[in-house]
Amino acid sequence: MPAYRLWGVIAAPCHGELYAAALGLGARLNGKPLALDGSRTIRNHVTGLGANNYVKPAFVGRMVENLLEAGGTFMRNGSGALMLAYVAAGRLVGYYEPYMHAWDCLAGYCLVQEAGGWYLPFPTEGESLTRGSIVLAAAPRRSRRPKEACGRLTLAPTPKFGIAASKAAAATLNSPRS
Repeated sequence: MPAYRLWGVIAAPCHGELYAAALGLGARLNGKPLALDGSRTIRNHVTGLGANNYVKPAFVGRMVENLLEAGGTFMRNGSGALMLAYVAAGRLVGYYEPYMHAWDCLAGYCLVQEAGGWYLPFPTEGESLTRGSIVLAAAPRRSRRPKEACGRLTLAPTPKFGIAASKAAAATLNSPRS
């Protein structure tokens, strides 16, 4: 197993919450186990969206438009790490950010995985770990493909990482999950 996702901890002190997970040991919120509900979709639950100065405003507008046209609703709280913790806790059905750094998402990825969800792997080869990439995580879906769970969120070429990341993410979304 890759060493970068053996454990993850996200604290939200203003809410009195501590999210923690360890590979193979599950995810917990304030000591209580987390398990995701596979019946939730973008149409019956909320999706988290993130953006930053690496993403053009017009692209963010298209992200929101595509999600709303697919029947979804969204929230944004300014913390991608906390939004990923919310996915693990079942508060969000998924989270998408076109450009995020590893230090902001890998603890959240561990939480989501251990709570039973899935995520788009973050590139770790060479200098990729220190560059930003697409971040996508979601609750599990029963007999559906990830693209159906995420709606029509368009994946953008990311600065520093390029179009290859977008193509890899799109291929992941269009392939059946195991």
